[in-house]
Amino acid sequence: MHYTFIKRTTIVVLLAFIVTVMAPHYSVGAAIETNTDDLENAKHFYENGDYDGAIELLNHFIEKNRGNDMLKNELVLAYYYKAKIYFTGEQYGNMENALKALFKINLFYNFPGEKNANFLRRAYVVQKIVEQEESEKKQIEKKREEMRKAKKRFPVLLVVGAVVVAGIIAYLL
Repeated sequence: MHYTFIKRTTIVVLLAFIVTVMAPHYSVGAAIETNTDDLENAKHFYENGDYDGAIELLNHFIEKNRGNDMLKNELVLAYYYKAKIYFTGEQYGNMENALKALFKINLFYNFPGEKNANFLRRAYVVQKIVEQEESEKKQIEKKREEMRKAKKRFPVLLVVGAVVVAGIIAYLL
């Protein structure tokens, strides 16, 4: 009994230590703040005309956070900045790729505060392309699902057909 009490007390003390001393160093909020530093620095580079530096930081931010659902809005913003930089440099193919990635995260992003009509027009075209691609993907998936269901029914129909044929043959003999 005395051994169990010591064991439980040790566990409680260790948990209290972890929660009070170690947890602030590994909190989710701190991780998000650290992750968005590249994005803020890239915005600063972009605003000061250092487009290559901004693209490098944006690529690093995107690569580091690609699967992070908590940073979806920041990823959209990163792709938006990339698109703006490529638009400014008249690299329209790269701009469209950045916008496609943006719209795959948030199809209905509306570029708040954007005033450049040419940029918005190009973004709208890319948005429609992504919408069409997504629609086609859904149609293909729907057809695949229908084919899977048809394949599942086929063996049943084969067995039923075989039983009917066997019954007819038995009746005729």
